[in-house]
Amino acid sequence: MRNNNILVMGPIGVGKTSVSKELAKRTGRKLIEMDEEKKRIYSQIGFSLEKCEEKYEKYGIMGWYQYQKPFELYSVKMLLGENDNAVIDFGGGQSVYDNEEQVKEFLSIVKSQKYSFLLMPYEDVDMSLKLLSTRNEDDDADLNRIFINSITSRQAAKHIIYTGEKTISDIVDEILRNVN
Repeated sequence: MRNNNILVMGPIGVGKTSVSKELAKRTGRKLIEMDEEKKRIYSQIGFSLEKCEEKYEKYGIMGWYQYQKPFELYSVKMLLGENDNAVIDFGGGQSVYDNEEQVKEFLSIVKSQKYSFLLMPYEDVDMSLKLLSTRNEDDDADLNRIFINSITSRQAAKHIIYTGEKTISDIVDEILRNVN
């Protein structure tokens, strides 16, 4: 597996996409947005939009979230395998797993990568959730509670950057100080 990518992970609304775009621009690396690659990759292993919507209607956002986990893990594996020397913008949940097998597989895939960054608003969970709630919809707040409390992203990241009062440029500068 290739390992010269720069991975950018974090909860919904933390600024992953803005940071990733600026990082790609400043480093000349290709930008890969996992959320943009979903349709192509998920379809390879039988993702069903109808089934996903059915899970949402029956079980709410958590049913939708659980249905997507195997597809998200597959997309991580595929995109990291297909790319080298890219900036990879993870979707909010694509670095969060609670199934023990999925956690092991995810960590084994991501640990081989040289540069991985977790963006979090603050160290304090409540402050982080409060800030993110001003940027997101209600369903996203429920998911962010899971994302912020997940240890999977923290284990996968080689660096955690607290973004609370920082500009995009400040965050990119901090990332670049950690990229050889």
